[in-house]
Amino acid sequence: MYFSLYKSEPSQGDIDFYNKCVQLSKISYNDLGIKEKYVNAVNEKLWIVASSYVKRMEVEKTPIKKLNCLEKMHEVLNNCIIFSSGKKDGGVDDILPIFVYIIILAQPKRYLSDLNFINAMINPNKMFGTSGFLRTQ
Repeated sequence: MYFSLYKSEPSQGDIDFYNKCVQLSKISYNDLGIKEKYVNAVNEKLWIVASSYVKRMEVEKTPIKKLNCLEKMHEVLNNCIIFSSGKKDGGVDDILPIFVYIIILAQPKRYLSDLNFINAMINPNKMFGTSGFLRTQ
């Protein structure tokens, strides 16, 4: 059943998304709208850690483990915001540009297939909080 829902080869959408990430890999923080207060050496290292969770999605086999990778990425991202701003949580204006940067940095080869697999297998009525937010990104 796994391979009927999750094909062994990347979809054309996956290939296009990967190629777009490669094209955007030289984009600046300003171009993405990442606020200057979040750009520092510590956060840049943590964004690399966060991108490793996105890459990890490709090797996980279950939708919940794939979703857990996104949640861990978001946790690292949110910790960067807390560390840099002192806020308890970042708003979408703070989170989204960094989220996009992390995805571009990760250059995932099967990101759309992973998201579709998560959406197909996890009950949307049980997707609240961070999990629900990440499904919509």
